[in-house]
Amino acid sequence: MNKPKLSLIVVLSVIFFCFCGCDANEISPPKISTDLLPPYLISFGSYISWDTVKNATEYDVYCNENLIATTQITTYEIGNSISDANYYVVAKNKNKKSDKSNIVLVSKSYNFDNSEILDLSNTFSYNAAVPSSIRKIIISNNFSTSFNLSANILKRNTDLTFELHNVDILGRINTFDNSYSRIDQNYNVIFHIRGNCSIQGNHGVNGSDFSDSRYNNSESNAGDGGNGNDAIVVPTAIFTGCGNVKIFGGNGGNGGIGSATTTWEASKVPGKGSNGGNGGAGIKTSFFILNMDNGTYDIAVTDGIGGKKGSPGNNGSIITGPVVSAMWKSIYDIGKSGKDGRSSFGTKKILNGKLNY
Repeated sequence: MNKPKLSLIVVLSVIFFCFCGCDANEISPPKISTDLLPPYLISFGSYISWDTVKNATEYDVYCNENLIATTQITTYEIGNSISDANYYVVAKNKNKKSDKSNIVLVSKSYNFDNSEILDLSNTFSYNAAVPSSIRKIIISNNFSTSFNLSANILKRNTDLTFELHNVDILGRINTFDNSYSRIDQNYNVIFHIRGNCSIQGNHGVNGSDFSDSRYNNSESNAGDGGNGNDAIVVPTAIFTGCGNVKIFGGNGGNGGIGSATTTWEASKVPGKGSNGGNGGAGIKTSFFILNMDNGTYDIAVTDGIGGKKGSPGNNGSIITGPVVSAMWKSIYDIGKSGKDGRSSFGTKKILNGKLNY
């Protein structure tokens, strides 16, 4: 065999073994990162909570840059605090640590200044915006009493506590933009309950009836029923204390009745029935936390009922009555009943006590 042919055979053999002789199983898979991701932290009044970090075995908890605890669970109980403080968490295992989590402000739970407390005890109403400088609102009476409240919570980053003692509230407690997103408004509203209390959203007004029976050929459609109010709309609702509370969404108002025609009206037809208002929700919140002093206390939530639709007026005309009455149901009975309210709890944490919903 001459040398050129031998060289060609060697080259082809090398190419063959490169493509066919390698075991595909010997190819190394891409490396998976074992770095620990920083946890996402959120405050819930007297404790903080964070998500589980993959490959982490424990977590360091820092308060104002000082290491205060190491734990294997994803919550840390703070308890009573006399001042605001910044907290963050670092995930770790034997070999690595994560970067810092986001920093959260944990509000003080007592030791409030007089300027930070709004005491409405032994009064009967409050209808105003709640500024961020107010940390605690007290509505307390020795005996059960009614209280008209419209508390519109302005933008803030510290917690707000309502201390309620033997009071039945009629009105609403809501954020300034009616949003309950924790992303938009990063704070807690704490309801400290003593005795038996209730919070009732306002009912919607009934739509006006147009039942004019004069001979004037001016029949009109009725007015729509008003929507019932949501009772509580806050980013995080935390219930504590030693009492029971009932929470009701407002009912929708009924639709009005259309006007009627009279015997001698020649060209007019009945006024159309109107829509009922929607019912309000008992609670709308991203996080609902129940942590009463013992397991027997009860939080009961009831949503508002939608208002009934209004009916058309009667057609009493001897001229148009027979014709219109035949089409009455399809043409003039067009009102719709309001929708029932529906609470939104987002994430629920029942630590102590009972929720009836």
